[in-house]
Amino acid sequence: MNIKNIKSAFVKINTRNAAGFTLLETLLATGIASVIITSALSIVASIYFSQRKVQFSHDFFSEARFLMERIAQTTRNNTIDYDRYFVEYGPASAECGAFVVGANGQVPAGHINSGNDKDNRNTLGYSTIFYWDTNGDAIPDRNLGGVNLTGSTVDNCTKAWDETVTIRRLFLINSSRTVRTEIKHLDGGTDLKVAMSRMLAADTDKDGTADVWGPFDADGDGNYEATDGDIEVIWNGTECQIKHDINADNSYADPAEFYPVMGEPTSEAWCDQAHTEQDISPVALQVNDLQFQPNPVFDPYLAFRNDNAQVHPQVFITMDLQLRNPGNYGFEAGAVPIINFQTSVSSRVFGDIRR
Repeated sequence: MNIKNIKSAFVKINTRNAAGFTLLETLLATGIASVIITSALSIVASIYFSQRKVQFSHDFFSEARFLMERIAQTTRNNTIDYDRYFVEYGPASAECGAFVVGANGQVPAGHINSGNDKDNRNTLGYSTIFYWDTNGDAIPDRNLGGVNLTGSTVDNCTKAWDETVTIRRLFLINSSRTVRTEIKHLDGGTDLKVAMSRMLAADTDKDGTADVWGPFDADGDGNYEATDGDIEVIWNGTECQIKHDINADNSYADPAEFYPVMGEPTSEAWCDQAHTEQDISPVALQVNDLQFQPNPVFDPYLAFRNDNAQVHPQVFITMDLQLRNPGNYGFEAGAVPIINFQTSVSSRVFGDIRR
């Protein structure tokens, strides 16, 4: 074999050894690699979104606990506002058809009639029932301490509310009776939230007892005007005041209609407590239901002769929540985080705080 033949054979062998993958081999390898990479990415994505769901669920439960604790803490630092429950709810009409005095059923002083309605309950006032002087001789002659004078029968008219109704508004008052707090469920439409509002007090007759509370928007238009019977709380730069048209002239022209609030009237921070329906729900929470069961239905410090009322004021709270807009957090309709909270909270305020 000559040199030319040897060189030609070497070139053929070298060319055959240097040949690349065929098209079929390349497509097959690419397909296998795509399957492996896709599977790996799917696993990584699944782990990532699972971790995100766990984190969202954890945050949801944390915010739900925070909301419940805020309601509970507010309840602990105040006590049940029996006076306001009496006006807003009142005893059941089936148990207390009317507020009458004396054997002849006279209409209580200041009442147009003796019916068990909100206006009459507001005029009468809750504590009056427990020290009822029907003939003006300064001696209680009916219902002393929540029962009749013989002590044999509990007067159902001394209930602050009907215990058979569902209560979604929690009325609280502080120990000095200068700040009222309301917590309620905003269940209008689909925007289900919890709101808190506070009212401050003024002593217009200088007897040491609150007799005007504000802010109060009588017609609910969001504006505070004397012509609407509204009561406004303002900070005038040096003092927190309540604007009240006590002269009934449909204006606040009289300087005497500006009363300093009770408590800390020189503190702007104190004045800032007065607001209307501040949403206290975390934005990610949807509060489907919120109910309160205050107990007892009689003020134990006024109904001192009623054995069934001798229980320290407490509130049983139930709240149902779910994650708002769960689809935005990757949850399917059947896997939405839902939680139900139940707790009982006792007030830290003791004694008859009216006196």
